[in-house]
Amino acid sequence: MKNSKEEVIELTDKLMKSQEDLIIAMDSTIMAKDSTIDAKDATIETKDTIISAKDKLIKQRDSAMRRLEMELMGTKGLLNSRGMLDKILKEAFAETMDAYKPMEFYTASKIIDKIENHSTDVPANAVSFKKIRELKTKCNVKDLKELYDKLSTGVHGDPWYGYGVRVFVDQMSESESCMILSIADFFHFDVTKA
Repeated sequence: MKNSKEEVIELTDKLMKSQEDLIIAMDSTIMAKDSTIDAKDATIETKDTIISAKDKLIKQRDSAMRRLEMELMGTKGLLNSRGMLDKILKEAFAETMDAYKPMEFYTASKIIDKIENHSTDVPANAVSFKKIRELKTKCNVKDLKELYDKLSTGVHGDPWYGYGVRVFVDQMSESESCMILSIADFFHFDVTKA
C-alpha cells in the first residue's frame, strides 16, 4: 500500500504530464491558427489583386463604351453643340421620368421647365439632372430654353460626322460655350473647336 506522500507525488506527476500535454495541444492550436492567418492573408492579397485587375478592366470598358458612344453619335451626326445639350437633357429626362407615366415622351421643353422651375421631386440618383443644374449655375446661363433654341438653328444644329464634338465657340456667348464644353467634359468627349 502506498502512503499518502507517494500518492501526492504520483498525482503531481500526472498533473504535470497533463499540463505538458495541454501545452503541446495549445502550441499545436497556435500553429494551426498561425497557418490559418497566413492563408487568410494570402487570400486577401489574392482578392486585392483580383479587385485591382477588375477595376482596370472596368476603366477600359468604360473608356471603350465612351469611344463607341462618341462614334455612334458621330455616325448620327449628333456631335455638335445641340447634340451635347440634347444628350444631357435626355438623360435628365430619363432619370426624372414619372414611374406612373411610363409612356410619357421626351421633349426638351418638358425637362428644361423642370430644371428652370427648380423642381424638388428629383430622385437622389438623378446625376445628369443635377449636373445640368450645376452647370447652368456655374456657367451663368440664364435661360436654357433660349440656349436650346439658339443651338437648334443654323450651324449649331447641322449634322457633324467628324472626330470630337464640334463647338462653334466664336458664335456663342462665354456662358453658352462654357455650358457646352462642360457637358462634353462631363461625358468625357473630345472637343473640336470650330
